[in-house]
Amino acid sequence: AKTLRKLIQQTFRQFANLNREESILKFFEILSPVYRFDKECFKCALGSSWIISVELAIGPEEGISYLTDKGCNPTHL
Repeated sequence: AKTLRKLIQQTFRQFANLNREESILKFFEILSPVYRFDKECFKCALGSSWIISVELAIGPEEGISYLTDKGCNPTHL
């Protein structure tokens, strides 16, 4: 219990000195390995006479691309 308390106090001291912008950046730095917040995906369909269901992906790494299957690589538009 004593070790845990010291660890919590140590971590709190690291964050207590951050200003508002630094706090937000630190939050996103901690969040980024857990959740991908810089990519948006939309389910849609391509085609006019026949329709292909795709997932449109937009993000810094993907640019604007689409996926026809979950396991395939994105196709850039």
